[in-house]
Amino acid sequence: MQYLNTRLKPVASALVHQLQGPRLLRSAPHLGATAFQRFIATQTSSTGPLAKVAQDFAPGQVVHGFKVKEIRHVDELSATAILLTHERTRAEYLHVARDDTNNVFSVGFATAPTDSTGVSHILEHTVLCGSRKYPVRDPFFKMLNRSMSTFMNAWTAHDYTQYPFATQNLQDFNNLRDVYLDAAFHPLLEPMDFYQEGWRIERQNPLDTSSPWTFKGVVYNEMKGAMSDPGSLFATKAQQALYPDGTYHHVSGGDPSYITDLTHADLVAFHRAHYHPSNARFYSYGSVALKPQLEAIDRTLAPFAPQATPTADFTNRLPDGLHRVITQGPLDTTVPENRQTKLSLTYLTNSTSDLFETFAVGFAARLLLSGVASPMHQALIDTNLGSEYAANTGYDPFCPTSSLSIGLQGVDTSEQALVEAAIRHTLETTAKEGFPTKAIESVIHLIEMSHKHKTANFGLSLMQSVSTGWFHGLNPIDLMEITKNVTQLRGELAGGPFFQTLMRKYLIDNPKQLVFTMEPNRDYNAQMAAEEEQRLVAKVSQFTPQDVAHWTDVGHDLLKAQNNEKQDLSCLPTLQLADIPLETKRVPLNHTSVQHCPVQWHVAPTNGLSYLRAINTVDHIPSDLAPYVPLFCDALTMCGTHTRSMADLERDLLLYTSGVSISHHLSPDSTNFDQVEQGISFTSHCLDANVPRMYQLIQEIVQETDFGKTDRLKTLIVGNASGLWNSIADSGHIYARTLAMADLSPLGHRANVYQGFDQLALLSQLTAQASLSDVATKLKQLSILVFNQTSLRAAVTTSDNSVSINQAQLDQFLQAYPRLSDATTTPPATDKFSPTLGRKQFAPMPFATNFSAQCFRTVPFTHDDNPKLQLLSKLMTTHFLHREIREKNGAYGGGATFSSQSGTFSFYSYRDPNPFSTVEVYRKAVDWAAQRTFDDREMTEAKLSLFSDIDAPVSLYQEGMTYFVSRITDDMRQKRRDAFMRMTSADVQEAAAKYLANPAQASTAALPSDWETKAV
Repeated sequence: MQYLNTRLKPVASALVHQLQGPRLLRSAPHLGATAFQRFIATQTSSTGPLAKVAQDFAPGQVVHGFKVKEIRHVDELSATAILLTHERTRAEYLHVARDDTNNVFSVGFATAPTDSTGVSHILEHTVLCGSRKYPVRDPFFKMLNRSMSTFMNAWTAHDYTQYPFATQNLQDFNNLRDVYLDAAFHPLLEPMDFYQEGWRIERQNPLDTSSPWTFKGVVYNEMKGAMSDPGSLFATKAQQALYPDGTYHHVSGGDPSYITDLTHADLVAFHRAHYHPSNARFYSYGSVALKPQLEAIDRTLAPFAPQATPTADFTNRLPDGLHRVITQGPLDTTVPENRQTKLSLTYLTNSTSDLFETFAVGFAARLLLSGVASPMHQALIDTNLGSEYAANTGYDPFCPTSSLSIGLQGVDTSEQALVEAAIRHTLETTAKEGFPTKAIESVIHLIEMSHKHKTANFGLSLMQSVSTGWFHGLNPIDLMEITKNVTQLRGELAGGPFFQTLMRKYLIDNPKQLVFTMEPNRDYNAQMAAEEEQRLVAKVSQFTPQDVAHWTDVGHDLLKAQNNEKQDLSCLPTLQLADIPLETKRVPLNHTSVQHCPVQWHVAPTNGLSYLRAINTVDHIPSDLAPYVPLFCDALTMCGTHTRSMADLERDLLLYTSGVSISHHLSPDSTNFDQVEQGISFTSHCLDANVPRMYQLIQEIVQETDFGKTDRLKTLIVGNASGLWNSIADSGHIYARTLAMADLSPLGHRANVYQGFDQLALLSQLTAQASLSDVATKLKQLSILVFNQTSLRAAVTTSDNSVSINQAQLDQFLQAYPRLSDATTTPPATDKFSPTLGRKQFAPMPFATNFSAQCFRTVPFTHDDNPKLQLLSKLMTTHFLHREIREKNGAYGGGATFSSQSGTFSFYSYRDPNPFSTVEVYRKAVDWAAQRTFDDREMTEAKLSLFSDIDAPVSLYQEGMTYFVSRITDDMRQKRRDAFMRMTSADVQEAAAKYLANPAQASTAALPSDWETKAV
């Protein structure tokens, strides 16, 4: 369950909007596939489900209470869409028939907020806490272990809420659909669930009446974390400034300052008004038959009569003129205080009801902002006016009136006027000159190529892409069709200066503009803590004896319910072990060599695309060079070459390929996790016709990158430092786990060097460094060390008729690939890793929430006890940690996870109000698991949950990558599968006692808020 802040984690409102994709959180130094490509993917067409729709349905026909409004085949998606309306209640239904067994279902409601109490978000949580037909605590979480779903979640966007799931099993589909429908239309909405998921006042220790009162609640603490994330805070406040009132002025996820004003009665009333069929949208996708779904939903809707749809205030009342709003935010202690201003210039643009206009403005935004060749990147990022784009930068089509924001973070306080002037000057210049033809063609090329790109999560992505427009009254089938917009765009471009006119209309001459600025305040977090304390004191000071008794009873009753481990779950549907396939899925691979380079071939129907992945391994990377590996990978797609700029190179990359993504490679040996393969990996894909250009461009990057361009390095370093720091507020549990793992194994140590606090420390140091000539030298040394034909292996996924062209081009590529000379042999290894056990580390963070982790070093992948630990992590999370960390403690998330390849068993908590108490919970969890006997049902459920992960569908280009990257064979996976099937309670109990019982063998890390640390 999640609060979806669409300014930061947008789910596209229509495929026509995907040119912009998600908000540009970073300056995107690498050239990986843009997000909008992931939303458009097609598979080989089939006459199966498509023909069935055409055969069984016709416009005007009524089937199980639903009238068919429209049937349309969407050629570019190899899908047939059917739009229906429930005659009695007016509920809408969209079914997309496609030859895909990863079937999707969702029910959603328009839930526009009228305040910032987070009622829609808290309702999203409490709806899933028990229903009329399934009156158990948290059926949502219980079903995670009774299902083989490939996806289960719920989310709250600006003005709607959705409950989607995906599964490949038809019985599972029916089970989950029934649970979701009953939860949505007949939830229990018990007060205790509201107090647990929303907010409550409780003693810090519910059993100690002398302990102080405090605010608790899952959503309350989640939103404290979200609102202390500087990027999220900036985007939220900027939107509130853009919308002075109405729906989009309110924080749909809830502002902690207002969440505590919400009552249980408000929650129930909101459900009664909004969770009604007349306000509902149903969605299904895949090869699942439609008629049974219509029958089941009609049966659910039978008791309901039509009712008035709640109204929403979508009007933007920002007066004409230039508006300036200045606010304050938290201080980043790793960056100079005078370089922490965030600033954006926002224009209200077009009505999103005009699909082509939305497509065109999004296209222009993509040209303006994305990639190193874009005008704004060159004007703002390359000039070091700021560290990277502000969090709200990009085209926002998620409100009925769209907007375009251009902003920076890491701005010098004295240079705000320069930033604004640079934005306006760049817009003026572009409005006069337009965009290069090559840039326009590269975006169109990416759109056309993305139609052929197969992904595993297409149905969910499609649902997400049409939802906003659908909830705003647009035809969702119209929102699926992009090709017609590309055709119209080509016509407009042929007719004159199309983009110049568009930019003048919506940007240069736009009467509604907002300059939003957030300045750093050293005392911001302390002020937020003081505000919370004052709000708490104000409520407690008004307590009557009855209030004290009420909240005391709430704490006791919740604790009693949370401790009630044994529940009658017989009402919940479930799959059985027999539903788990006994055999692992095997991918046919062919292994050859080209120029002595091992090559893995996966021949499959790729829709005219060829995929390349290559790994260059290095026996040993000297300790003085190792920290620079991530920077080296990014520099390869940021610096350009000795003969041309990165902007020029990028245009060719996007005109002929998907781009090139380069990253570090770390893979432990399956029999000994103290042996780690390391190096770099690069990936790309292209149309078969462009295979020669793809190999040529990669060769150009490998052999000709100019690391001496220190101005480019400076831009990259500043952006990476800012991006890494900003990601901690949203992913602190990962950083805590990485910090703890660094003590346990070579893999953990190197992961912290590459992507943890060690990397952040290095980037912070380099940001302040005047000269980067020594950095350029190190990167050149890495280039000589890494790019070595004798340690290269490649994997190619392509169709039958394109194997020969790939083989020929790979042969030419390898003939020219660098080779190590005798004078540049790899230096011998001198730094030996030794585990450091029992250490506790704390890294105070300037956030209003906390994270923690504890990690144990166990056994490698092939060890017989390794799978026992993986199943143990599922059992501990479900039956102990979820209750203790989330329900009792009020953290947004927490549990146990096991990395089978690294042999690391990890506990973690996410947005946790009491991280130090949680560390004690970890110890209790081990004692509990070692002593508890799990019954057959619990073991079966844990295995179902485990196999839903193992058997989750993967995108075609990812098939076979487990072996290519980690050398884990299908036989090894089958042996592991067999072990899971026969595993007993005694096996996991023994594993808990054997590997986790001694805290002195663990490494612990916490990322507490800075005032939490002071309290300790």
